[in-house]
Amino acid sequence: MESRVQRWRPIAPYFAAFLGLGVALSFFGPALPELRRQTGSSVAQMGWVFSAQSVGGLVGSLIAGRLYRHVGGRHLIALAVFGFALAIAVVPASSELIVIVAAGAVIGFGAGSLDVGGNTLVSSVVDPDRLVSSINALHMSFAVGAVLAPLVVGVSLAVSDSLWPAGAAFSGAALALAAVLWSGDRAGSARQAARDHAEQGAGPDRWRLGLVAWFFLLYVGIEIGFSGWIATYSHEVGLGSGWGTGLTVAFWAGFLAGRVLMVWRGDRIATGAVLGWSAIISTVVAVVIALVGARPIPLTLGAALFGVVIAPQFPTMLAHLHRAIPLTGVVTAWCMAGSALGGLVLPPLIGALLESTGASALPWTIGAASAASGLAIVAVNRWALALPAVEQARNLSPGSAHAPRP
Repeated sequence: MESRVQRWRPIAPYFAAFLGLGVALSFFGPALPELRRQTGSSVAQMGWVFSAQSVGGLVGSLIAGRLYRHVGGRHLIALAVFGFALAIAVVPASSELIVIVAAGAVIGFGAGSLDVGGNTLVSSVVDPDRLVSSINALHMSFAVGAVLAPLVVGVSLAVSDSLWPAGAAFSGAALALAAVLWSGDRAGSARQAARDHAEQGAGPDRWRLGLVAWFFLLYVGIEIGFSGWIATYSHEVGLGSGWGTGLTVAFWAGFLAGRVLMVWRGDRIATGAVLGWSAIISTVVAVVIALVGARPIPLTLGAALFGVVIAPQFPTMLAHLHRAIPLTGVVTAWCMAGSALGGLVLPPLIGALLESTGASALPWTIGAASAASGLAIVAVNRWALALPAVEQARNLSPGSAHAPRP
């Protein structure tokens, strides 16, 4: 029987890359108060960092979808990680908002490229009956990085009253990882990616992919909006910066727990059921957080629980799609482009609402978006996947009630 180590070895380097992705995308949230002081910017102005990150992600996703079959997933990922290293290195060094915004755009570009390269590559090399747990394991690594980032940023600020130690640590590790990923047979990797693309054939109609992108838009808007603004929310309700770091860590710790749970049991649960219940429970939890107000312990528990229930959505939807629509570079690019647009729309909207209407804007906006994501899941199942070939593929997929028994 294949050991657990043998099972994960082929995709282990990509776990490290997704850990770096988690660090890069969650760096700005806990660093925002310091970056506001460093640049003399307002809350709403700092929202442009998230916007730039999302624009970069959109552009990176679209370009990566075309580049994947020409350079291969491994080297596409290496370039993305190198971009993370450069961007995070300049953040502590600048007092200009425009430089911080540009760094956010570079991180977003790398995130879009890494998401397309990693998710497409892993879905093509793992066994179908391990698809859900494998993609969740990949994204669990993202959660590990997202938990580490606020902790290291918090220690950096406590020790040196600056972001320099955190920036140096993250940049150095990312450069080393990029060098490891780049070493390999680039031509062979590109040939394999091109063969995979040709074997998987043409994707579905664009309007169907648009429905899928709409789900990812809402989901990523929720994830980035909550994690990016929860520290500011804490400050606005009078809990202080210490509780802000604690709430951010609680969210990402719950998020990590949700991903671990899906790695452990994901292949045994219907993907549609996971997606539906996640959307329902996350909506309820967001409303409870709004009602809790400034009570720190219930708020911390709510942040952690919210992380648990939304964590499975992104990787599980990818697995849900792949069982019906092969995740080519182009198809994955649509998913990641929707993700990038989500970060472009919702987090800046929350920032503007926080400044104009007060702290309650965060949980109520997140709750409304969570309810909308439930409707998007229904639309994906009812229309985006409602193709004869898709229905046949779904009926023959591992774990399907209609699949033939051996």
